[in-house]
Amino acid sequence: MHHQPSPQPQLTDDVIVLRPWRSTDALWLCEVCQDPDIQRWTRVPVPYAMSDATSFIDDLAPTTWRNGTAAHFAVTDAASGRGLGAVGLVAVDRDASCAEIGYYLASFERGRGVATRAVVLIADWALSDLGLDRLEIHVDPRNTPSAAVAERSGFHAEQVLAQGSDPRAERHDTVVFVRVD
Repeated sequence: MHHQPSPQPQLTDDVIVLRPWRSTDALWLCEVCQDPDIQRWTRVPVPYAMSDATSFIDDLAPTTWRNGTAAHFAVTDAASGRGLGAVGLVAVDRDASCAEIGYYLASFERGRGVATRAVVLIADWALSDLGLDRLEIHVDPRNTPSAAVAERSGFHAEQVLAQGSDPRAERHDTVVFVRVD
């Protein structure tokens, strides 16, 4: 992600595929982001409209890939191509060789290891192909499923950021899970 014009890769473990977003994903992305848990625990806009999905797919995802600040992927089923959710490297800091990973799944896709697979795929790629040294996952301690995904993906809880602010302007603690190369 050295501001390279190279195309964003596709990553797979033969069960799921992480691929760049396509304009045809907007409808299912918009539907997935209606989920109250996604709106509560992630940084998606609330309320989430079709225009949010299209601007994310057509503008934000490709722009942040090109400028090296993020890598957003659609999580899809390898066999059927069905959209399952999203995973991304965000807050990429090349100088610090660090990035944060964010993820969410459609409510009906949870509980079968998809999020863990997605985090492992993107983390392995970030540490090897991108050469980053440190990856973080920031989790609200009340979001126990997300914390479990971080731990199953090889991350360990490093610190609690007391009273971190979140996008909804609530004040709460944040657990920082870390994986280092």
